[in-house]
Amino acid sequence: MQLDEITNGLRTLLIDQHYNLITITFYEREWKKIKRFLIEEYGNADYDMELGLSYLEKQYGIISGYNDGTLSQQRVQLLRVVHMLEDYSLHGILTRRYHASRNPITLNDYYGPIYQQYLDILETSELSASTKHHYNAIPLLHFHWSASHHADTLALHSHS
Repeated sequence: MQLDEITNGLRTLLIDQHYNLITITFYEREWKKIKRFLIEEYGNADYDMELGLSYLEKQYGIISGYNDGTLSQQRVQLLRVVHMLEDYSLHGILTRRYHASRNPITLNDYYGPIYQQYLDILETSELSASTKHHYNAIPLLHFHWSASHHADTLALHSHS
């Protein structure tokens, strides 16, 4: 997928999810650097996770630090840039919550009860606590995205 296609959609999503303008500017700056790297190294702006990690390794030497657990907070932010691009290119949503908890997700009356029922079922499963935590985030983000795109209204009308 072309990097511009990913970043255009991702920029809109970040704005819709009330990311701070400074944070969005940081991501945009890194996206431009990644695009320049892709064109210089590969002759096009096609993006995938492997190429994003190659950029981080060449630009910041991150991979070796990542493997031994010695990343600074700034380097963690740079890894988030690559993961965010991959999440959006594959799913069209963010599968992780990257912004501050001062902007918590709240679900509307349509998705709230559905999500709560999902959490109740998930809680009774034999999955590890960390797996449950990861699994509860993905539908929450999906429901939030769906509500912001009025998919709940479309679903109600299609069943009428």
